[in-house]
Amino acid sequence: MSEQTAVDACTEAEMALQSYLDGVLSIEERTRVEAHLAECVDCRCAYRFEASFRQHVKQCCGGTSDEERCREELRERLERCREGDSG
Repeated sequence: MSEQTAVDACTEAEMALQSYLDGVLSIEERTRVEAHLAECVDCRCAYRFEASFRQHVKQCCGGTSDEERCREELRERLERCREGDSG
């Protein structure tokens, strides 16, 4: 696969990620995203992060928790991620 084709595949997968996670893609689109995720480490990492983030938000902010506590916990986690990226 050429570098440009790989970039195009990553762009396509990134643009479809939210719909993929929401389960609203056609079978053909879902299959294409899954095939790309199986071969692309960077996109797979992005998918795992987004899926994990969504799960945390569901657990934390799904109406059963204190919203302010949820916001603060999300802020703290994002800050730890930023600190980890710079070090």
